[in-house]
Amino acid sequence: MPVASLKMGHGERILVVDDDRAMLEALETLLMGSGFEVELADDAFEAFSRLQVNAAANKKIDLLVADYRMPVTDGLSLIKRSRQLRTDLPAILMTGCREPAIEKEIHSLGGCEYLEKPFSHKKFLKVISQLLTGSNEKNKSSAH
Repeated sequence: MPVASLKMGHGERILVVDDDRAMLEALETLLMGSGFEVELADDAFEAFSRLQVNAAANKKIDLLVADYRMPVTDGLSLIKRSRQLRTDLPAILMTGCREPAIEKEIHSLGGCEYLEKPFSHKKFLKVISQLLTGSNEKNKSSAH
């Protein structure tokens, strides 16, 4: 059975941010097929705006997934800024190239994970599960 057809989510809302439309659509398909609600944003400004609108409407985004390299504002800056709105917002920072300093910084924020592209659907969903259940701090070594 394909991973995308396994229901692991229970309607949790995930905001995915990437300037690569194909990546956004692929992650949307995977996440929706896994039982999550998905919002998409093409850049950090749009994503932060969505976070603000959702907060004002008392709609909780349960997880932020952001690409590191995007025009104007990078994903790490977005995650840090989003923590000003909600300090406990879990996040995943995706990147196409290994950057140990960025990986160390994202882990120092707590409740955040770093995924190097390409990653498997199984690994992505496992990290999401760990973040949503709060078990990523205990199992950090299994997510790398």
